Amino acid sequence: MATSSRLIVLASTLAALRFTLALLVVPAWQNPDEPQHMLVVRSLATRATDARVVEREIVRSMYEHEWWERYRVASPAAIPETFADGPDKVAGHFGKPEGPGLYYHMAAALLRTAGATDLVSQLFGVRVLSAVCGVLTVVVALVTGRLLMGAAFGTLVGGLLALHPQFALVATSATPDAFINLCGAILFLGAVQAIRGHRPLMWMTVALVAAVSAVLARRLGLPLLAMAGLTSAFVLGRFALRGWRAALVVAGLLGGAVLGMAFLAWVFGGTVASVYSAALPLLTKWAPEAAAGPFLTGLFHSAWLAAGWLTLPAPSAWIAAVLAGVVVCGFSALPRVWQLQGQTRSAAVTLPIAFVLVQACAIYWGYYRNGLGAQGRYLFPVIVPFMVLLSHGAYSNWMPRVAGAPVVLLVLAWLFDASAWASVVVPGFLD
Repeated sequence: MATSSRLIVLASTLAALRFTLALLVVPAWQNPDEPQHMLVVRSLATRATDARVVEREIVRSMYEHEWWERYRVASPAAIPETFADGPDKVAGHFGKPEGPGLYYHMAAALLRTAGATDLVSQLFGVRVLSAVCGVLTVVVALVTGRLLMGAAFGTLVGGLLALHPQFALVATSATPDAFINLCGAILFLGAVQAIRGHRPLMWMTVALVAAVSAVLARRLGLPLLAMAGLTSAFVLGRFALRGWRAALVVAGLLGGAVLGMAFLAWVFGGTVASVYSAALPLLTKWAPEAAAGPFLTGLFHSAWLAAGWLTLPAPSAWIAAVLAGVVVCGFSALPRVWQLQGQTRSAAVTLPIAFVLVQACAIYWGYYRNGLGAQGRYLFPVIVPFMVLLSHGAYSNWMPRVAGAPVVLLVLAWLFDASAWASVVVPGFLD
């Protein structure tokens, strides 16, 4: 077996083992937003004509699985009938998801094919679907890193992602997040290959398909369209496609995207309204505010570890150690990044920075400024670009010359991950 194939198998196995642990440890309904997403999935899977019946089933199951106690609020005296019947603090978190979109139809079709009819079985079935998307995201991360800087760098990118504690929780959640994260990883891979000049039109088509698929899954994928557009413009300019050729290519890409969106929006009609409702507030709230500090702090903390419905945060010492590591990697990356030239710098540095900035700005103006929260998992559509940037610092100038350096770094990352699970996740859910 070739070295690259062995690395992919090892990374996939590592991710699968960690996701299996998460599936075993995290109780039903203890990942954010699972109830409302399962409301749509189960309604489609069972072809329910009255969503209120499904809602009562979910709330009863939440009651049986002690959701309120784990959320750190008093359990209702009687079993509620709807989401809104719970305490105000609980009811305020429930809103019907946009859709039904591509993700919900896909999940419902798979549940029907598998013959899953029990509510909790369907919940864990969708969690397994997310875990598959998570494993594929790790594989795409490893392949992208290897294409950028070689096998050692790819091992580091894929390994760090597989050992990311919050990523494991999100990748085993019954929500569209894992699917959108996979779309973001594929988009980044396509953009990297296009910028490097490897069949740019084919890879940009792959990137556009990934971006459109993410948007049709949920509005969280909307920024990926902007990233695909920026990359397309860069690639067209990079490879001197000007005049009628550039016009033809742009018209073809845009026309195909519009026709594809129109067809899929016709099939999944609610997505159009959800995208419009998500984009409209952005036009009226562009001015930054003094809350950027709390925004960044909350985003950073919950991007690394915030189990449950943000009720199980990481210890302060753990977060401080992670922050120190990120800062050290940032400064360590500067000499290495400065040495990169041409297409390599564009694909390995400029592109991931641009993707992360676009996503962060979208979270700030699309979520935070509209009072919708700014959870770290909203950064995960660009988790692969972020891990590439982080790996530049860990890779630095010494790693290529030290045998086994990726293994040492990944063992250190595993220790951080293990401490997070031992101190937060396992005791928080298995008490």
